[in-house]
Amino acid sequence: MNKTPTQEDSLTLYHFVGCPFCTIAISPIKKLNLNVEMRDTMQNPQYRAELVKAMGRGTVPVLKIVAKDGTEKWLPESRDIAKYLEQKYG
Repeated sequence: MNKTPTQEDSLTLYHFVGCPFCTIAISPIKKLNLNVEMRDTMQNPQYRAELVKAMGRGTVPVLKIVAKDGTEKWLPESRDIAKYLEQKYG
C-alpha cells in the first residue's frame, strides 16, 4: 500500500543529478511514490542559495520538511533522510 505525506507535510529535496548520496535519499521517494518537490542545486543557483542560507553550506542531499503550522525542519544526510521517509511513510 502506498502512502503519501499527510497534507500538513510539505517535502522538498535539495539534490543534484549524479550525486551518489542523493540516490540513496531519492530511492524511498520513488519506492513509496511520495510527492516531493525536487530542487536540483546545480541547475538552479537560487536553490543552492536557499540551502546555504538554511544550512550554512551547500552540501546535498537535504530534505526540507514544512509542517502545516509552517515550522520548518531541515534534515541532512542521505541515510537519515531515507530512514525518516521509510519510517514515516513506509
